[in-house]
Amino acid sequence: MEGLIRGSLRLFVEARRREYAVAAIGFADRAHLLSRPSCDVARFRSQLSTLEPAGRTAMAQALRLATRRLGRRRGDKVILLVTDGMPDSREATLDAARLARAQGITVIAVGTGQADEAFLAALTPKPELAAKVELGQLEETISNAAKVLP
Repeated sequence: MEGLIRGSLRLFVEARRREYAVAAIGFADRAHLLSRPSCDVARFRSQLSTLEPAGRTAMAQALRLATRRLGRRRGDKVILLVTDGMPDSREATLDAARLARAQGITVIAVGTGQADEAFLAALTPKPELAAKVELGQLEETISNAAKVLP
């Protein structure tokens, strides 16, 4: 989890520098808002540290929640999806990703563990916005996601 947290913090700082609003959504058995859009890096870190990988993977629910939250915002909108497994429902997750794209939201997908790289690529508008990495590469991969922000 430390790699996820450190990479997310680096992404947070770069995204804020580019004037993005940054929030976090956790998902296991259900999706929930961890952190509202904020400028407070310490609070963001504190919220991320509550994440615990366990149970199911409510990926579709997480994408729908993120899409609802972003739908109200102006400017460029990006969802960075980080997962260690397969979704509870592949079809519902693909539908949620299509809905996000239809609303002008770019999905970037990063997976570890049991994640399926081809499935991750299907969630994104371009295959290069998806990656499956080893856990030790997670920090760098997440922080590098800032390089593809519009």
